[in-house]
Amino acid sequence: MKKLLSKRSIFKVANKYQKKVMMLVFWSSLISIVISSITIYLMTFVIIASEMPDKAFITFNVVPAAGKSAVVLVLLMILWLMLIIAIAQRVSNKLVGPIDRLYRELDEIGKLGIKKHIHFRKGDDLTELASKINRIVDRVPAQK
Repeated sequence: MKKLLSKRSIFKVANKYQKKVMMLVFWSSLISIVISSITIYLMTFVIIASEMPDKAFITFNVVPAAGKSAVVLVLLMILWLMLIIAIAQRVSNKLVGPIDRLYRELDEIGKLGIKKHIHFRKGDDLTELASKINRIVDRVPAQK
């Protein structure tokens, strides 16, 4: 009888590999968002300042509008970052979860000397690797 595989949590980091992947995605996304936001904000002022003859107009009209635009931009960037993190978490679950399972299953096979197949969840990456290992396990005689 095949045992049911529990579902991985969407918000939980499975192991050190997934943590590395998620930290890479988080920091690269956050740095990109911050640099983009600052660039857009500063370029807006540079372009407007170079086009406007009256600097008082910029101070009284453009600065408050730019402040409101910056708030909207920051909120949109935060939403974008959350979306990127959610997608990265889902993708990394499909890749990193099987690696963790593979380590555990191979340790169990090695310690107990039993013939046991490695099963991944539907849609997980590395299923081809697991099937190759299962073929090797089938060829090796069981220890007594």
